Amino acid sequence: MIQNAMKCKFSSKDLFAAKRNEDGMLELDEMIGDFPTYSREKVGTAERQKNWFETKDGKQYMLKTSVDRIDNYSHYAELIAMKLARQVGLGYANYDLVKYDGKVGVITESILEKEDDVLLSFEDLIGTSMAHPDNPSIIDYPDSMRMLAKSLKENGYSEQTQKKIIKDLGKLRVFDFLVGAEDRHTENIGFMANKKDKTKLEVSKIFDTENSLLLADHVEDVMAYAFDPKRCEQAAKDVIPKVALVPNEDAQGEEIADATLEVTLSDDFELEDFLSYATETMDVDKATKELEEELGTTLPIEVKRVAKAVLETNKRRAKDYLYGEMEVDYDSDYIDKNKQIINDVREKQKKDIEDID
Repeated sequence: MIQNAMKCKFSSKDLFAAKRNEDGMLELDEMIGDFPTYSREKVGTAERQKNWFETKDGKQYMLKTSVDRIDNYSHYAELIAMKLARQVGLGYANYDLVKYDGKVGVITESILEKEDDVLLSFEDLIGTSMAHPDNPSIIDYPDSMRMLAKSLKENGYSEQTQKKIIKDLGKLRVFDFLVGAEDRHTENIGFMANKKDKTKLEVSKIFDTENSLLLADHVEDVMAYAFDPKRCEQAAKDVIPKVALVPNEDAQGEEIADATLEVTLSDDFELEDFLSYATETMDVDKATKELEEELGTTLPIEVKRVAKAVLETNKRRAKDYLYGEMEVDYDSDYIDKNKQIINDVREKQKKDIEDID
């Protein structure tokens, strides 16, 4: 459970019975009031304010809003991504739209279901993620997966648990590819552990996909994408995953994303079947229709058009992979060189720690 959550006198039922404004957002100012400083989530960014509170029936929620006004549609991206993930059987944290202190945001229930549950991040498991030597904004995918495999083995998790974790991470990566997730860094990939059962570890429900479907771009850009299909398609192809394989020295957005998808699947027929299934099943029209019914409002047309265009663009790219038509230029010497650079850095870090001890 979240220890720093602010205690409230209302129930979770009262919370979701709050008045919704014309945009379908729960108006929470009168219900919640001001947050104490201790309720602030310690992990986050300067642009987003995250506070935890607990209803009188013991449920805990995070309320996330922008510190200043941010002119984008990322709050819609989170909810659409939630619906799309559930269409293909992926667990996803529960999100709803809110307006608090004059700012638009989202509310989500804690994914910790039991008293002894502990949420770990990918970063917690691998120690320190390493940036790609030539692309500091990218976390090196091969190194991250090597470190994860090493950590799981050293911590005594069963071979069955190890295989399931790798498989579930593969499904998450397929999902992120299709929705164009731009910020799935190692703190945004969760694992559920248990204080009492040390043998338990599994990939958590998905959370924080607000930077996806191009909806975190400025409102003016989203409007332009909505009525310029070619520009929208190119923007979708330019999205680079946060944890990625860079296949050659000159690789750009589309080639990096394609290479990362290929190395994730690596002739794994089960994951390829999941990619095929997700490509056929994920449906933005269905997702947005459900949201409009639940929120009691109509989503902005530009949001629906862009979300659908991004998904359809990435579905076509997925089919290129499935039909053997995806073309990536792999430079094995370049990849090996960067692997060695990262290994050298890790060895130096290890030696520095040993010297301190």
